[in-house]
Amino acid sequence: MTRARDLYGQPWREREYVVALHYYLEHKGEPRHDGSPFLQELAQVLDRTVGSVLMRMEKAYWTSDKARLHERLADLSKTWAARAGLKDVVMDSFIVSPTPYDELREYYGDGTWAKQKFADCHILFFERAGDCDYVAKLFG
Repeated sequence: MTRARDLYGQPWREREYVVALHYYLEHKGEPRHDGSPFLQELAQVLDRTVGSVLMRMEKAYWTSDKARLHERLADLSKTWAARAGLKDVVMDSFIVSPTPYDELREYYGDGTWAKQKFADCHILFFERAGDCDYVAKLFG
């Protein structure tokens, strides 16, 4: 498995967080992807890769469209079902992380999320033991 330290590189310094927050607020409505000009500029300013900057900005669950897709799909499925006159229409999404929980929790949210908090937010881990069986949660 890939270790989070290997994925994320050197720890971020306070100055980098402040600069990244400034860019985030200045470009809040703009799409965030590796081709975004403001992310490319920020990566150059910080001497980091665009991927590193993007991961740091996407770290916050509440700003990540990918992590919150399950919330949007739940709303959309209700709306579409009502329009079509259908019942019991459900759309959902999950992220299955290849990075183990013990490593990822340090880099996600405020660092204190329990496994259940990740699961509640539809972020699962490649684990098959007990109540952490990601396959059971996906298909159960």
